[in-house]
Amino acid sequence: MPRSSLSPAAVPKARPRSVAAPAAAAVTAAATVPDAVFDRLLSDIVRGVHGRGVRLPAERDLVRDLGASRVSVRDALRRLEHWGLISIRHGSGAVVRPRGQWTFDVLPASLREAEAVDGVTAASLIEDALALRRMIVLGMLELAAGRLQHGALAQARATVAQAWRSRTDLDLFAALDFQVTQQVLEAAGMLPAMWLLNKITPAYIESVRAIGRRAAVPSDYVAAHERVFDALEEGDGRRATRLMQKYMEAADRRRLSAWRKR
Repeated sequence: MPRSSLSPAAVPKARPRSVAAPAAAAVTAAATVPDAVFDRLLSDIVRGVHGRGVRLPAERDLVRDLGASRVSVRDALRRLEHWGLISIRHGSGAVVRPRGQWTFDVLPASLREAEAVDGVTAASLIEDALALRRMIVLGMLELAAGRLQHGALAQARATVAQAWRSRTDLDLFAALDFQVTQQVLEAAGMLPAMWLLNKITPAYIESVRAIGRRAAVPSDYVAAHERVFDALEEGDGRRATRLMQKYMEAADRRRLSAWRKR
């Protein structure tokens, strides 16, 4: 396994923020330096250039080869450690951790680099991520049903309508669609569930946006959510969960099919 991947081929082509080739060229846009360094190292680790147990190049080598400051390199390494990709040991440097110990934040990068990751495909990552989303949302809805009064979901209903009006702007739609679930949980006073959702939402939004560009918003989006909200306000968690499961499974099948036909 090579000790470093600071060659032009290692630059992710789809990431305009990443450090440009040649690898030794300094990053000139100061505002983007930390992100550029982080993106380069993140891409290398996700693609397996720096595999499990491999020690990253020394800090001084990263500073030299990336043309970045020591502060930017250290910031990137701290972010990688926070995401669970590396362990930083005083006196021995940064070592790549097994993929099973990474956090959910890595999902978007894994989707971008899936073709270069052994044993992983974008389709399998998407399928697993969508299934996990369904499991989380459906479980939360069933718990929320017994805590909602009639009219409690007025804000969520308004956000669904706003999302539908914004459906041609899929970036905005994705953000509003996730906000709907947050508003349901807030109305039900489910703080731990909200905190969990807040943790995973940024990575999910970026991933769903990428997937969504290949699949139109379902035509029954508003009607399906209205039926779910009615069931929740009536205290019927099972019916709400059943209705939402039917909608989400159909929508996810279309998303996955569109992805595979790209």
